[in-house]
Amino acid sequence: MVKYAKKWLYMGFRGRKICSLDKKNRFLFPKELKDKLPSDSSYKFILINSFDGTKSLYLYPLENWQKFEKALLKKPLKKDVIKFRNFILGNLVELEMDKNGRLLIPQNKLDFINAKNEILIFGDIDKFQIWAPEEFERYNSTLDFDPEEILKDLYIYNEELDSDE
Repeated sequence: MVKYAKKWLYMGFRGRKICSLDKKNRFLFPKELKDKLPSDSSYKFILINSFDGTKSLYLYPLENWQKFEKALLKKPLKKDVIKFRNFILGNLVELEMDKNGRLLIPQNKLDFINAKNEILIFGDIDKFQIWAPEEFERYNSTLDFDPEEILKDLYIYNEELDSDE
């Protein structure tokens, strides 16, 4: 658990796996990622289009999504917030893992990320990201940022969190 914004949230999804899609657009949720879910998980998820400009999907465990919704409800209803809420809520899909550990991704979501027969899923701290493997490799090959600057800021952020305890 990580202290964030004065609340405790479940975080720590890590790992990466390429998964095949069956004829019904289902994939077997990787065991190494499933094991990171809280032991009392409902195995229900919210799938949304990314809102960072990439061709990816965000897969939130329902428990984490509900915390996201509560935070969103606290935002004043300004024009941009309303547009953001409409984008998110108008494009979300509720998913539930079947008894065989599979999740079904709707065709329109696969079309959004340009996925055909397989997907890449990886942990993104409080959620999972889903990409077409080729799209992710293309995205990674075009990154233009200074990792040292980001890490420097991250270390400062962590020191501030530690001082709250």
